[in-house]
Amino acid sequence: VNGNNPLCTEWILECVRYWALEMRVDGFRFDLAASLLRGQDGQISPDPLLVRRLANDPLLAHVKFIAEPWDCSWPDGYLVGSFPSGGGEQHRFAEWNGKFRDTVRRFIKGDEGVSLKGDFASRICGSADLYKDGGRGPCHSINFITAHDGFTLRDLVSFHNKMNSNNAEESGDDNNISWNCGEEGESVNPEVLLLRERQMRNFMAALFLAAGTPMLICGDEYGRSQGGNNNTWCQDAVNWFSWDACTAEEQGLVRFCRLLIALRKSHSELFAREDYERNITWNHDNWEDPYNFLSFILEMPQPKGPVGGLSDTASTAVGSPESFIGESVGG
Repeated sequence: VNGNNPLCTEWILECVRYWALEMRVDGFRFDLAASLLRGQDGQISPDPLLVRRLANDPLLAHVKFIAEPWDCSWPDGYLVGSFPSGGGEQHRFAEWNGKFRDTVRRFIKGDEGVSLKGDFASRICGSADLYKDGGRGPCHSINFITAHDGFTLRDLVSFHNKMNSNNAEESGDDNNISWNCGEEGESVNPEVLLLRERQMRNFMAALFLAAGTPMLICGDEYGRSQGGNNNTWCQDAVNWFSWDACTAEEQGLVRFCRLLIALRKSHSELFAREDYERNITWNHDNWEDPYNFLSFILEMPQPKGPVGGLSDTASTAVGSPESFIGESVGG
């Protein structure tokens, strides 16, 4: 589909209007959205007609637009931080921040790199290096660890290699930036299992305490597994949500996830700011130390009215109930 052919653009626009106005869909995420920026010659346009029409359509002013800002062409199709605005007064498109996903995975996995610690700090603080100069705020960064394709959170800490043989095809990404914590796949080793639980809590904490818009895939809150399959488009039962498994984790990972969300909502002035002005103090000076440790203090901005104290303690190193103790979130 040539999305920037005027006839095709109008057709896409009418489809989006129908789903937004008639079916009351609140927002749209455009898969491989960089492909919608290409012209007849296959090159990326800096001002594509389709994006301009979507961003400035008055009937769609209330709709949320999210771009997966890449396509199958590298490197010209990788546009994280530079997806076009459409020329409107406000930048209408938020972006899946693939750099947040990759950096956080590498940091928590324990990869070494001279710039990794600084990159991780930038992602936690809202990715200003990607979005600030373009007039966007932290909310334009859709932060995520996992998505509908790729490993689930449980599989990210349980598999080094994809297990896609039941697809009867060669599919799925080989570069998952994953670590199995010492054993591949299912394990009964208590040390391995404890480490996997800790790593999942680490990922959850990084996701929900970072500036930006967090995205959590359904099932990660209880640790759903797909048996290491990272491309389950052709599967059925492996994709199902297990209410029994979710109930079993009610006082475990589900509780930790729920209280992290409550903490973020209770202190949105710290964790869900609309700008990059965070009063932050870093507790170390050596940014080139390969040890993946980051310590900082976030100071509460000037309150608009009387507020209570901040008395919540979260630890990813221990399980429930010690992993989360807090008054303001009812933990």
